[in-house]
Formats: sequence, structure tokens, C-alpha cells
Amino acid sequence: MLGFRFDMQGKSPQAQAIVRKRDKEEELRKSERERIERESEQNKVTFKEGHKNGDYEVVVFEKGQTPILELRVSCTTIANEPCGLDRDSIHEWLGSIGEIYAKQSKSYEIVMIAANDVVNKKVVTEWSNLKRV
Repeated sequence: MLGFRFDMQGKSPQAQAIVRKRDKEEELRKSERERIERESEQNKVTFKEGHKNGDYEVVVFEKGQTPILELRVSCTTIANEPCGLDRDSIHEWLGSIGEIYAKQSKSYEIVMIAANDVVNKKVVTEWSNLKRV
């Protein structure tokens, strides 16, 4: 409920009613904007460097707080000259590759990118044909 509006003192009842109605509508729009922002924040896909348990670099994608995709690239792929990858920017590269697919992901999966899947920093293998772990 909105408080007393001192700026409406001495105004006609009709003007006060119009302002009250406008204030209520404005309050509804504000709460709707806040709700949409909260929902979009919960559905936002982010990525972070994951824990290495083997001979690969890994990035984990999350929607809100829920992991939805783990994207790995083997160290052989990074070392392979025709792939064009370097260890310093590998996590950003994995992030840009996986961002498209993470939004489409229905359930959690682990995907491994091998040396034969990459040429000049481009994944040449269809997403559906990449190795699932």
C-alpha cells in the first residue's frame, strides 16, 4: 500500500484518484520488472574453470547454481599445432564454444573435444558427434 502523498494535498478528489491509480500501476510494473530480473538471473548461463582430474582442461557451465554442461579439451589437442589452441586462453575458448550448447542443454553431460575435432580454433565435428564421457 502506498503512503500519503503530501504533493496531493488540496487537489480535487478526481486528481487524487488518477494519481493513486497511476501509482498502483507503476508499483505493479516495478514488481514485474524485478520478478523478470530475478528469473533471468536464475536462468543465466555462466561458466567457470572446472577441476582437472586428468589430461585435459575443463570448463563447467551452470544455469543459476545448477551445473548443466562440462566441456573438456584434451591437452593433446592444445599441444597439436594444426588445432591452433594455446593453454593461456583455453578456458575462454571453451567458454565461447560451449555457451551456445549450454543454453540448449536439457540435462547434465560431459563432452570431450579431441585433436581431430578442432582445426584452427574451429570445432569441425558436429556437436552431436563429439565424444560424451
